Amino acid sequence: MSGEWAERHPQILEEIVKGQHEVGMLGNRYKSYVEQDIEQVKKDIQQAIQVFNKLGFDHITYIRPPSGHFNKEIIETIEQVGLEPVHWSIHPDDSENPGVQKITSHLMDKVAGGDIVLLHASDSAKQTAEALNATIPKLRDKGLAFVTLSELIHEVRTEEKLIES
Repeated sequence: MSGEWAERHPQILEEIVKGQHEVGMLGNRYKSYVEQDIEQVKKDIQQAIQVFNKLGFDHITYIRPPSGHFNKEIIETIEQVGLEPVHWSIHPDDSENPGVQKITSHLMDKVAGGDIVLLHASDSAKQTAEALNATIPKLRDKGLAFVTLSELIHEVRTEEKLIES
């Protein structure tokens, strides 16, 4: 979420945390980083860090650049401030309100293990919650589990196999 959104909706942020969801950020304002000079990008990230710190989140790890726009310089800047950039693999355009069925169908057709799904908790995405209520049980029925971004990125599961020589 953006710092601006988090400041406007601290009670929703609390509910997100109570639901044991991991909090990541989009910077402070929702404006594409590739359309700004790098000093503006740094300032936006620092403002967001200050906002989240003020709200009690002093250990934000992940940032998704606004609009998903980034380049090498932006990635380097993000890493210099100690954040990890992330990007999605599935985007059903829920912010465009294409219809609950269209969002649900997109997710059911595309989502597989290891995907990062972009959905919006915004004042304009009116169909996302209903689509999630319809989709989550179906995805679980397909054997998929929901994990935090940290679990997805850092947890590696392997099967050991003894190799005899």
